[in-house]
Amino acid sequence: MIIAFTGIRDIDPVSTDAVRRAVEAEYVADPLEMRFGGALGADTYALAAASVCRPFDSRTKLVVIVPFRLTDQPRAAYLVAEKYADEIRELRLSRVDKSGYFVRNAALVKGASRVIAFTDGRRSGGTYHTMSLARRQGAELVVIPVRSKPKGR
Repeated sequence: MIIAFTGIRDIDPVSTDAVRRAVEAEYVADPLEMRFGGALGADTYALAAASVCRPFDSRTKLVVIVPFRLTDQPRAAYLVAEKYADEIRELRLSRVDKSGYFVRNAALVKGASRVIAFTDGRRSGGTYHTMSLARRQGAELVVIPVRSKPKGR
């Protein structure tokens, strides 16, 4: 079983407990792999939670998928991935346009049994796109409502 996590970048820190609980609950299924998009926000919160909550005897591999190179990610996201991921998949796409993020989203959900989405309900952006891909692929989609940061924070 593969479980993919996606979520908004501007997640309010008050929502991190909801992220942790959702990630921790997924270990019951004893997945072979948990995938994360490697962006700041919900992706990095979920990856850190997966590492901290991972049972001692777990065989679950924590995988970060990035559209370019890991070093192209914001420094804070790079450091979280480097610290907690068991594997980094660098797609090494061209940074000329933003389509690399759509390709990364597709790689994130490809073959996933379940996709966990941390969203504030926006009907646009990368999280929404990833949710749409999951639905089209037939993966179980679990939506976890979270809050985005108030403007100006």
